Amino acid sequence: MLNKTWPAALLAALPLISAAQTTVQDCQEAMRHGDFTAAARHGREAGGYDGLMCAGRAQLALSDYASAASTFAALETSAREPFQQAVVAIFRARCARGLGRVEEALAHYERSLTLARSLQYKQAVMTALNESGQLLQAGGDVQGALARFREAYDHAANDNERAECHHLIAFAHSALGNHDKAIEHQLKSVV
Repeated sequence: MLNKTWPAALLAALPLISAAQTTVQDCQEAMRHGDFTAAARHGREAGGYDGLMCAGRAQLALSDYASAASTFAALETSAREPFQQAVVAIFRARCARGLGRVEEALAHYERSLTLARSLQYKQAVMTALNESGQLLQAGGDVQGALARFREAYDHAANDNERAECHHLIAFAHSALGNHDKAIEHQLKSVV
């Protein structure tokens, strides 16, 4: 038997649902206009996955890595789908990277890679490989970085992504002193 108060309760909740959606839209609009402080506020007010994702991205844009790390840690608990978890792991890695926590960042990238590979989500695989490769290269592991950049190329879905991979491969080859290879890949990135 249906509860007769359910429709009234649902109708009473609709303004709250609509207000939360408007706040997410306000966050996204503020992001588009570069008002990251307002975007972070609107996103936190909205809550949920979409609101916290927008707030965290705004905090990253402000280089407020500590607040962004806290937001993305909270977001991880509401990320139910493996796809969402893979994306949150990449953002958590970016926060850790901004805070200078290299090992933590690499651990988040590895978590994202595991999830993205299991989902065959090529863009997340490519992003995690390229970003973690840059982190490895900055730490002196140029061979490890080069391996990641090459693997990332295999997941590139369009010319822009392939150009990005070629650029990173060229940068790694240059660091290794393989200047002919660096020039070859730099030319490929331009073409």
